[in-house]
Amino acid sequence: MLNQSGCFHLGEQFTRDVVFDENAVTQFATMAGHHDEQVAAASPFKSLIASSAHTGALLLGSLATFISSRVSAVGLGFSMRLKKATRVGEKARIVWTGVSIEPKRKLGGDVITFEGKVFNIQNQVAVTATCDNLIFNPARQRR
Repeated sequence: MLNQSGCFHLGEQFTRDVVFDENAVTQFATMAGHHDEQVAAASPFKSLIASSAHTGALLLGSLATFISSRVSAVGLGFSMRLKKATRVGEKARIVWTGVSIEPKRKLGGDVITFEGKVFNIQNQVAVTATCDNLIFNPARQRR
């Protein structure tokens, strides 16, 4: 099934590889107001981990980049569930899949729901997410 603009189809998937490097994790945690190596060492994780805000920013950023490279759209909602800690230096793969397309004439386009996952280097699911996006119909496209 294609959406009205013909730019997305049900089941379409894209991936993005990321690294949670120490500098980025530290900078993001400092900006978010919660970075303390001593606290991290005493935690159940025994080391620094990426904050949920950092992980969420990478997840949403990858989806926004993917969608906006094709069409004009706005995000309608996002949820995220943390399953495993993402440690500093860990490589991960973000995977988003289009799972539903719903025409919304009153909104001027289609609502496409994407489900996302972050897989760690052991191919375990570290994070799951869902994001609803309004994809504007072709008459409203910026191209």
